[in-house]
Amino acid sequence: MNLKKIKQISAVFLGLALLLFFQNAVSQNADSIELVYDDGNPNVSLTFNESTTINYQLMKPGRISLNIIDLRGKFIQKLIEDFQQAGAYRISWNGYDSHYKKIASGIYLYELKVVNKRIVRKLIFIR
Repeated sequence: MNLKKIKQISAVFLGLALLLFFQNAVSQNADSIELVYDDGNPNVSLTFNESTTINYQLMKPGRISLNIIDLRGKFIQKLIEDFQQAGAYRISWNGYDSHYKKIASGIYLYELKVVNKRIVRKLIFIR
C-alpha cells in the first residue's frame, strides 16, 4: 500500500471516530432544544444536492450556533450564531463553504449548540 492510500484510510477512520464522538456527546440541558423532523425519525441523514433545511425548536430563549463541519472536524460554514427566543426555526444551507465555494460531494456534520446542549447530525451532499 502506498503512503497516499494509507493517509486516505487514516482520514476515513479519523472521520468515523469524530462522528461517533460527536453523536455520543452527552448533554446536561436536554430540555433546551430539540430537532424537528418532518418524518419523525431522528436517525435519518439529510441527503441533498442543491440545498437542505435544518428545523429545530428552542424550548427556552438562548444563544444558539449552527455550524457545518467535515468528518475531520474542519470548519466549513457558520449558518447562525445569535440569541433567539423560544420557538420553531428553519435554517437553509446551500452547500457553500465560508469562502462562497461549492463544497465537494461527501459526508458532513451539522453541529447545533444552545446553552449546554449540543446536537450533531450527519449531512450527505451529492452533486
